[in-house]
Amino acid sequence: MVLAIIAVICIVLPGCAIVKAKMAYPAASGSLKIRLSLLLQLQEHLSRTGFEAYKLLICQKGLLLLLAVIAVFVKQADFTDTISSGYQEMYESFIERYEGKPSEASKQELKKLGDFLDELSKEYQQAESDYEAGKIDMDVYALKQSKNAAYETERIFYAEIMTQAKYLENLKTEKAIDGWYINLYSYNALFDNGLNIESFVLLIGMLLLVFGVFWEERMSGMDALLRLCKEGRQELDKRKGRLLGIIAVIMLLIQNTLRITSIYHLHGISGLTAPVQSIPKLTAVPINCSILQFMIFHLLIKLVVVLFILTFAFWGLKKIRNIKYDR
Repeated sequence: MVLAIIAVICIVLPGCAIVKAKMAYPAASGSLKIRLSLLLQLQEHLSRTGFEAYKLLICQKGLLLLLAVIAVFVKQADFTDTISSGYQEMYESFIERYEGKPSEASKQELKKLGDFLDELSKEYQQAESDYEAGKIDMDVYALKQSKNAAYETERIFYAEIMTQAKYLENLKTEKAIDGWYINLYSYNALFDNGLNIESFVLLIGMLLLVFGVFWEERMSGMDALLRLCKEGRQELDKRKGRLLGIIAVIMLLIQNTLRITSIYHLHGISGLTAPVQSIPKLTAVPINCSILQFMIFHLLIKLVVVLFILTFAFWGLKKIRNIKYDR
């Protein structure tokens, strides 16, 4: 048994040693050497900005961080098929038919619905009075009550669309702006000014990248040597900052593309050429522009805010890094 075990060990251990040797010191035909050669060729052809991207995204695992941030974007984007309530369907159907400036046809339809609901309300109130006076029995009163309750969806839709119609009338009277009927479900969600989870995660992710942008040189001890190089003091830092700006732009575009696509899937997006003041929450916008123009401006403002925060963090880290060299 001892000799058999020794024989097995003598067979297994050389095999393990060969596998280990091929992994650590690959032969000319080894696949690992081929992969390493391709990686070295890639590194040799990278520009200085490209190599900064390689250090930040590959060596510092920044790519995994960005993929995690994108995963949060995808998770927050709602692409499920939701069931709309009755008044939402009526609202979206009305907007689809009469999108644009209020027309005579839309006013007539709203007037007709309003007159019908008023008549129905008066009929129910009369039935309630007659029932209390004993003029009608319980069956007749219950029938009137059921008929009145059956049009509750129309009442909610009418109240909602009339609020929008009155707002457009006041907009034309007070600011001389011809507002449009547009789907407010879409644009209220799109221009939600609250700090949503996607923006928070994006900001945290980008700040983590800023903290890691100098890490490679610090761990390898290259900081002191770079201070002696002509382009190691300023030019390299500019390339690092430029790289962070490019990544921020790409991530912000991904975030907003997913957000717009999600809203389009849920409610649709139309009426982009309408005045931006057609949206009640944006009535204070002082410039005359379309919704599409304001969307672009809104995105640029978000980008400027993100870049300002990143620039401030980047500048602070540079100051901290240079403290020991400026003494």
